[in-house]
Amino acid sequence: MQKSSVDPSDIISKLVQDNILVENKQEYVFSDRFYERILELKENKNISTKFEAEYNKYTQNLIEPEYVALSEMDSLSSLERQYALTIFDAFYSGRRHRDGTPHACLDIRGSRLPFISETYKKSIVYIWRDDCKPCDKMKKYLNKIYSDIEVELPLFSIYGPNSKNILLEKYNIKSGPILLFFRDNEIDCRIQGLQTKCSVKTEIMRHRSI
Repeated sequence: MQKSSVDPSDIISKLVQDNILVENKQEYVFSDRFYERILELKENKNISTKFEAEYNKYTQNLIEPEYVALSEMDSLSSLERQYALTIFDAFYSGRRHRDGTPHACLDIRGSRLPFISETYKKSIVYIWRDDCKPCDKMKKYLNKIYSDIEVELPLFSIYGPNSKNILLEKYNIKSGPILLFFRDNEIDCRIQGLQTKCSVKTEIMRHRSI
């Protein structure tokens, strides 16, 4: 179903093996060595890397220190380095900005969407905001749906207020909750606002089967 054979669990295993991530209280965090390297790179205003072209293919942001630190490792492919950044996003999002994320979804920044849509043949992205009763209800629907069926698709979540510029300019998204169904680097369908659980499940099943 993916354009690539990237397996998140394999990437996490490599990150642990390379002492980039360590387990702490049943969660993964940066190792002291890797975090210190990130801090060193953040002090360097002229960060560059031989992988800059590959990185800029997916984002308009400046080269991130985390990506430079990853590019210094030989064990990860270019695709795996990009996917590792989506894993790192969850570390920075903050607990408050993960509360609205369905359990099966990986938190990402809005700036990752071009990479996600280009990397995977199909994926589902949920966008939500704070103090939003429809978002709370949609999260409950998705938790139930994702626990009842094997979706077998990459599932992501974005806290909308932190990515409002790119969401509005590139995807015409002004609020949440919204479900985006990506297929072949295009939005195949979107569910905007709170719909019935049955209609959400039906669209997820349809997207899985096409």
